[in-house]
Amino acid sequence: MRALMLDGHADHPRTRLADRADSSLRDGEVRVRIEAATLNPLDAKLAIGAMADWFPIDFPYVPGTDFAGVVEAAGAAVRDLVIGDSVFGRSDPVRGGAVANRIVIDADLVARRPETLSAGQAASLPTPAGVALQVLDMLSRTDDEPLMILGDGMVARMAAALAGDAARLVTDAGDIGRASDVRHAIDTSGGPLQAAVLSLLPSGSHLVTLTAPADATIAEARGVRVDFAVLETSRAQLDRLALAAERGVLRPHIDHVVAFEEAASVFDRYVARDIAGKIVIEGASR
Repeated sequence: MRALMLDGHADHPRTRLADRADSSLRDGEVRVRIEAATLNPLDAKLAIGAMADWFPIDFPYVPGTDFAGVVEAAGAAVRDLVIGDSVFGRSDPVRGGAVANRIVIDADLVARRPETLSAGQAASLPTPAGVALQVLDMLSRTDDEPLMILGDGMVARMAAALAGDAARLVTDAGDIGRASDVRHAIDTSGGPLQAAVLSLLPSGSHLVTLTAPADATIAEARGVRVDFAVLETSRAQLDRLALAAERGVLRPHIDHVVAFEEAASVFDRYVARDIAGKIVIEGASR
């Protein structure tokens, strides 16, 4: 197997492409030939060690969680996926493994990919659209109730697409005051914007945050319910994303497409914030 390798935590990592032995296939797993992998902010946080308490990783580590590809082999207990199926999925962050030419993964963490999406588009869905869907499920709101979404990144855009006309994207604290009727909010931004919305939401509101937990003392004093979301991927969730994509609700935007041979330099630049946006790394040729 050819893979991107990270040898230790560093603010400016120097990853490398290397060969490593394929993982053995267990009964409930599939082996997928990767056609595309994408990078997410969590990948950078893992690389620098900012999430070590949440996700303790062992080195050498193969970065990346989100991918799309074709099933090459299926364990004896896998009944609903077969060799040749086009799939997309998300590995556990501790395990990683997506920036490689193959990945062995629990079959419950992959789903058949929509025919309407390219491999790169499908690989762009599991983390940003998955967490957006999970957070929307956490909110006790009807479909027509207004929803405030803080931020303008991919997660915010995915949440807005899934929520439809009820969603209001807010990127500036000055816009929050004009949303006095909102009782449900999603924070993908954190920092001053999160603090501003928490200070303005009326009693009885519900705020779900993604980047950092909200101040519980302020929330309690204002009578605002706050939750912090950590993505948990499942086959059922991926199937829902696939259906939304087939219906045209989700159309992920891709900023950069790079060859697998460029993965090390691109990943290092991504962690160092020299390159941003949704990055697709095409699968290796072998």
